[in-house]
Amino acid sequence: MSISVVGRQTELQGIGTFLESINGGPRALMLYGEAGIGKTTLWQEGTAEARRHGYAVLLCRPAQSEVQLSYSSIADLLADLDEAVLSRLPTPQREALEVVRLRSQKPHATVDRRLVATAFLAVLQRLCDRTPVLLAVDDFQWLDRTSAQAIEFAARRVTGKIGFMISFRTTARNLDEPAFRVASPDGIYRLDVGPLSLAAIHHVLRERFGRTYPHPILVRIHEASAGNPFLALELVRVHGSGIGLGPRRSSATNCRGDCSRFA
Repeated sequence: MSISVVGRQTELQGIGTFLESINGGPRALMLYGEAGIGKTTLWQEGTAEARRHGYAVLLCRPAQSEVQLSYSSIADLLADLDEAVLSRLPTPQREALEVVRLRSQKPHATVDRRLVATAFLAVLQRLCDRTPVLLAVDDFQWLDRTSAQAIEFAARRVTGKIGFMISFRTTARNLDEPAFRVASPDGIYRLDVGPLSLAAIHHVLRERFGRTYPHPILVRIHEASAGNPFLALELVRVHGSGIGLGPRRSSATNCRGDCSRFA
């Protein structure tokens, strides 16, 4: 694992253990945490490590603006797929995925959800029969419903050397946590991504802004951001050299207010 990821040695070790466990059968790693806490950084490191291991990696990073776009994330997951894999599918399944990927020769074609899910399962099974596979979704809560259904359908049924690495924002409102299952009964792992330590926040700020801060001010930054690296960076960006001035309670409140729009 990369040493450039600051303050996350325990989490990186957990991701490494998860990737190795894929060779024992279907596994899933769920990364939970608030916005800005560093889930995506760990997710990216996990996908990079999987590639270094020679795994086939399918990934997607859905956005909130795409939740109404049917099968947009399935299309992303299959964007770089070897066409030879698709060519070996039964004709109805291959044609369904061509529609999903917007490559169908039939104008205005529609697809059955179960057919797409079955075709997606067939693709995953063919891939993991020949090499370990990592399917990675960043911000699962923004998946369009049709893609989520297809992924969950396939995850419950696919066998072999395959892992699912999924990040989920715990602070997203009115969203249920994914009821994710894999074929192996004990194959689900949960990793809660918590706040960074004071020393880690100091390192992040020094790397970004090229300077250090007096210990009392650094403590204020850490308290105001609650160890959230994104909020700490935004606090320094917004307040500059004025950090640490004024009452402690006011400083923390203002940080949350100024930075909440980014969360």
